[in-house]
Amino acid sequence: MQPDAEAFVGALRPAVRKAASIARALEGRVRNRPKSGEASDAKAALTLADSAAQEAILIPLHAGFPGLGLVAEEDTPSVGRFPARSDARVVVDPIDGTLRSYLDGSGPYAVMVGLSVAGQYEAALVGLPREDLYFDAVRGQGAQVATAAGRPHPVELDPAGRRVMISYDAPPAAAAYLLKRDYQPVPGCGGAIAVAPCIPGFCGGLRLANRPQGISP
Repeated sequence: MQPDAEAFVGALRPAVRKAASIARALEGRVRNRPKSGEASDAKAALTLADSAAQEAILIPLHAGFPGLGLVAEEDTPSVGRFPARSDARVVVDPIDGTLRSYLDGSGPYAVMVGLSVAGQYEAALVGLPREDLYFDAVRGQGAQVATAAGRPHPVELDPAGRRVMISYDAPPAAAAYLLKRDYQPVPGCGGAIAVAPCIPGFCGGLRLANRPQGISP
């Protein structure tokens, strides 16, 4: 049965904020414990904060939506409580950008939760802990933003924004191109890039995509 996307977002907002607060509190206090078998250092990066933040999401997720499938970034205790197969699945990345954004501090990191039904995303939540910004959206209804202590309200784009968030793997020519046109490139993780146009001072984002077209807006 397909879950109600609005109810899903409402139920997961507190969990995303809790996961973000855990990650923020542990910044500078945890070390990298790389996972084996990953293709790159960035993919292998893992900290205690990743695991603790993920459990802060999975415990209330299972309590409210026990029938949903799960695609989780980390192997934490609650992962095994979710069904192995389901048309409706939740995708969780507790700290997107662990190596460069979180540990190295070279750009924003993100807490991400998405609801996928039959291969299509129906809802998503993205938290930026350092910036104290929390975005969520239901497909077809627009995006909302809030601070940790505030109430969600519709996103308002910044017409004066000149910053563009770009992925760490973007070619140097991309940053050079932006600078020549009076834009300010800022590195960040994929989750932060996804909501970059909604961040005050930003006008867009560019990331290196694993598809033939390469850079994707």
